[in-house]
Amino acid sequence: MQLMKPGYLLSFALLVASFSMVAAAEPLLSVSAVVKDAVPESRELSRGEGQYSETLHVMKATLVSTEHVEKMEVTVEPPGVIVTLTEDGGKKFATATADMKGGRLAIMVKGKVMSAPVIQNGPLGRVFLITGFAKAAEAEELAGEFAKIRK
Repeated sequence: MQLMKPGYLLSFALLVASFSMVAAAEPLLSVSAVVKDAVPESRELSRGEGQYSETLHVMKATLVSTEHVEKMEVTVEPPGVIVTLTEDGGKKFATATADMKGGRLAIMVKGKVMSAPVIQNGPLGRVFLITGFAKAAEAEELAGEFAKIRK
């Protein structure tokens, strides 16, 4: 007795594969620490283009991500997004950055490093600005995607 026809088995395999790709997708927004040298817990990511590009060693663990965001507001000049974290997200971010003075963060949108600022004074608070967008439309797209998630 045949339980599944060959076509059904292929469809099931494709369905399983698509779920695993969704699970592995990068969050809309994530912030991680940058370390000077590669370690097993880091990954190499590029930031910028051409002569302004650099390779960063970004920790795989995130300090805050989309789930910690309360709201996003677009700025026009420079093109950017002001991110306000939730109260819990702000506390988590402050704790994580308390001893990071002089260290760097990687602020990523869908896995792409948008900016990698140096922490001048810690701990950081609930509000920060993401810059590095080529056009205001890219910042508006990020804020729009966030608004869809929050509905």
